[in-house]
Amino acid sequence: MPTDRLQAPTEPRVALPPLDDAAPSAVHDAAVLDRAHLVDVDSTGADLAEIALSECHVERWQATGAVLRHAHLVESRVERLDAAELDASRSVWRDVEVVASRIGSIDLSDASIRSVAFVGCKLGHVNLRAARARDLTFRDCTIDTLDVGDAELERAAFPGSSVHTLELPRATLRHVDLRGLEPRVVTPVESLAGAVIDDVQLSLLAPAFAAHLGIRVV
Repeated sequence: MPTDRLQAPTEPRVALPPLDDAAPSAVHDAAVLDRAHLVDVDSTGADLAEIALSECHVERWQATGAVLRHAHLVESRVERLDAAELDASRSVWRDVEVVASRIGSIDLSDASIRSVAFVGCKLGHVNLRAARARDLTFRDCTIDTLDVGDAELERAAFPGSSVHTLELPRATLRHVDLRGLEPRVVTPVESLAGAVIDDVQLSLLAPAFAAHLGIRVV
């Protein structure tokens, strides 16, 4: 029996209990939010470092310039998050869904990510440098640049998604399913070790593989 069969990412477990309706300002007033439902939250430029959200549902969240460093998001769903830039470096995400959101730039460097799904999102620059991500799914998303340099990425998939530029310097990949993604730029190609690609991607990447190996094609 083969031992290297591709393993799909585990989907987040977000089975929300009955929630208490909370004022939109609650996300700014409390360091910990538990089992809360918030709608039309405006966190533009807010410092939310180290905030903890557990079993929460946030709908329509304006968060351009918000700081979520060291934040903890656990067993929660975020819908229609809108941010030109968002700093969530060194944050912790476990069993989280981010749905129908638009984020120009999200900094998830040094983050700890487990069972997280982005669904139907438009993402500009996704910075996962030095992150530790396990069970990560981008479903039906468009991504301009995905940077996983120095990151550990295990069990990841991109069904129905597109990525223009994939940056992989010194990344460690295990069970990463890139099939159908067709990025236009992949750098460096040697860091694709541990990923799964399809025949079409192989043909598109052939010139880059040849250049890396010093092969002349005439």
